[in-house]
Amino acid sequence: GRREQLGVQWKEVYAICMETAKYRKELAAIAEAVPALHKLVARDDETYWLVLVLLYERALGRGPGKTNRDVVAAQVRSAGKDVDKIVQDRYGGSEALRKVVAARGMRHPFRYARVNPLRVSMEEAARQLARDGFTRVDQPEETYCVFWEDGDVPALLGFPPGTDLHDNRLVRDGSLVLQDKGSAFAALVLNPGSNWDVLDACAAPGSKTTHLVSLMQTKAQGTAKRGLVYALDKDHDRLETLRGRVELQGASQFVSPSHEDCLKVNFASDKRFKDLKAVLLDPSCSGSGLHFREDLVDRDEAQASTRLNSLAAFQETILATMLTIPTAKRLTYSTCSIHIEENEQVVHAVLEQARDLG
Repeated sequence: GRREQLGVQWKEVYAICMETAKYRKELAAIAEAVPALHKLVARDDETYWLVLVLLYERALGRGPGKTNRDVVAAQVRSAGKDVDKIVQDRYGGSEALRKVVAARGMRHPFRYARVNPLRVSMEEAARQLARDGFTRVDQPEETYCVFWEDGDVPALLGFPPGTDLHDNRLVRDGSLVLQDKGSAFAALVLNPGSNWDVLDACAAPGSKTTHLVSLMQTKAQGTAKRGLVYALDKDHDRLETLRGRVELQGASQFVSPSHEDCLKVNFASDKRFKDLKAVLLDPSCSGSGLHFREDLVDRDEAQASTRLNSLAAFQETILATMLTIPTAKRLTYSTCSIHIEENEQVVHAVLEQARDLG
């Protein structure tokens, strides 16, 4: 997977990329003001972001790091004095620049983690969090080291902005599943029965897949027949991530992962899906609604529009295809996008077909 390619420094690389995105507007303005760098950022998107990362390291980090694009790195280093002067003249130095970005009102959303009933009960999770120094409160707070039960999504816990649970033992053993609140509504709204066969059509990396399992198994207590989630994804690496999460969360016997493109499956004749009752569809999208992607936007409006139209066409195709699955009685469609082109317009485009299909 991508983490393996990055090696042991993947967390550091991720952090630098996110920080660069946060300062994108200021770093791009600095690059535009330096003639040598202006030519570089106009070249292509890959060079553009590399220059911004190197500028971040120069102006706000620990100095330009190593890269396999030595020519670009050398040009950024050679422009170092010009960069320092612009940072000082425009913003009053690095610390002042940090304050400028902070004052811009970057969103700091609450963090969420879903209790996995296959591993732990809500009360046991709460007790373990208390042992880890967290205090249970009745409603959302921005106080450090507190948590609360969400009022909308069952078994979802909320935490203050900035809470990092990645290394918490409950997360490491699959008892808690890090998941944004918004993404938890897809499985909740689908509301599958305990013994249903469900298709997660674009399943990786698996948060919604295992949420479906959690909802189904919570209902299945004491019943003989258990349902199954068919998790399809055409990306091999992402599917391997899903397999790992499913295993970690103790859901392997309830999930059937498959490296497949759902658009190429004949659901009418494939015997695996003869009892399929519901479909969860969360296809590839622009990701514009993700809080950490808020500044990762296309610089060229025409390019952005072309990409958005391409995504919307794909989303409409896949949604229309999933509607034709003969045994399915229920479907949810969701994206991580804030664009109407990927949401309301896609749904509107298939409404007539949905009515005809009953």
